[in-house]
Amino acid sequence: MWAMSYTIPADFDANEFFGSSWGIVVEGDVKTIKLRIKDLEIMRIMEETIWHPSQVLEKRKDGSMIMTLRVMDTIELYSWVLGWGEKIEVLKPPEIRHNIIETAKAVMEVYHVK
Repeated sequence: MWAMSYTIPADFDANEFFGSSWGIVVEGDVKTIKLRIKDLEIMRIMEETIWHPSQVLEKRKDGSMIMTLRVMDTIELYSWVLGWGEKIEVLKPPEIRHNIIETAKAVMEVYHVK
């Protein structure tokens, strides 16, 4: 049996390396993401949880909340957004919004929903 040996450089900063990641995947472009939350229960959860150090929450006059994040565009982010279903809407950037819409359509096709 053999074992690999890795040496972590002395100047390695894990906080810097993972700083813009949503989870453990550290690849993809860092983007500013804007999400709209309308559900009061979900807003409460968002206020009580630090999902990412970059998150900023803004309550709107219409009763919704905008969450702004500066994170990498990864499958982990998409899974998190999709996990909230209709409770969270991606506002920006347009390419992530589009990808979420296309994924939602594909899920509907799997279940034969038109």
